[in-house]
Amino acid sequence: MHSTQKIVDSRTEIGKKRSLSLTNLLEVRDLSVEFQTHEGIVQAVNHISFSVVEGETLGIVGESGSGKTVTMLSVLGLLPVPMARVSSGQVFFMGEDLLKLPEENMRLVRGAKLAMIFQDPMTSLNPVLPVGLQISEAITSHLKLTKSQALSRTRELLELVGIPGAKDRLKDYPHQFSGGMRQRVMIAMAVSCGPRLLVADEPTTALDVTIQAQIVDMVKRLQKELDMAVIWITHDLGLVARLARRVIVMYAGYIMEQASVSDLYYSPRHPYTIGLLGSLPRLEDDGETMLTSIPGQPPDMIGLPAGCPFLPRCTYAVEKCKENNPLLSLIEPEHWVACAEVSRTQGAWKHGR
Repeated sequence: MHSTQKIVDSRTEIGKKRSLSLTNLLEVRDLSVEFQTHEGIVQAVNHISFSVVEGETLGIVGESGSGKTVTMLSVLGLLPVPMARVSSGQVFFMGEDLLKLPEENMRLVRGAKLAMIFQDPMTSLNPVLPVGLQISEAITSHLKLTKSQALSRTRELLELVGIPGAKDRLKDYPHQFSGGMRQRVMIAMAVSCGPRLLVADEPTTALDVTIQAQIVDMVKRLQKELDMAVIWITHDLGLVARLARRVIVMYAGYIMEQASVSDLYYSPRHPYTIGLLGSLPRLEDDGETMLTSIPGQPPDMIGLPAGCPFLPRCTYAVEKCKENNPLLSLIEPEHWVACAEVSRTQGAWKHGR
């Protein structure tokens, strides 16, 4: 039997059933996360809400420190405690609030139904254990297979993600693999139990362009073959255009804009999104169009001001932007923007490039 089919069949072994209709696989409601530091409380994620439909790809973009990774770490129950805590919100996955699950129950979800590819495989993989053992450990834990069955599944997974001579590499250690191959090992581990939702946290950041393209194409292929939903976290807007159906733009722990890929790229409405897209070169440009940059620095996350967090860097700011931080408003079908002026004018600002 083909290895992909075996992974799909493994869902039956752990009691997974797929609804015939498209439903919200993940629903995050009013999520806030804070970190206690010596300087004060860092408001890392601030009252954000979003959902993921079964089988779709959602992109989350923004600058470093905007709250992208922290959001998904809180969903998976991987926040560093007691320094970090979820101060408000609910996270429903397959109809169950993950924030209320005890840790032993969360372990049954994490890895089996909800998995994550981390940014740096060298620090995510155990350097003193063979990669085959690390992958098979997750398989035996969730699928209750024997050691020999788990090793056989591990070999098939390594073949599935394109590692040559997979059988002979089961006993190799992480340092014996290149950066791209280590990332493939991480992906094999993440999909080993056929998760319903895969979170990819900037998995191509440290790789060269050629390897990046291979990793992206591989994740897309696995998503189709395994029928997964994917959340792709990145700061690369060009990459998201190839992958996602919808995009969330985050800044200072808030969602600034949420829209379909086509709406976001061809009709961005938030000044922050416009600034991000203005910094990207475009193939259709005549070579004379100047790239733009966003002036200033992200705000201090300790004691955020009452107004819009993007205010100091915004070229469209008006006096009332200092008063209140605008909520996300629906300006078009499936297009949400957190900007008082755009909401008032029904999205009059458009990308000028």
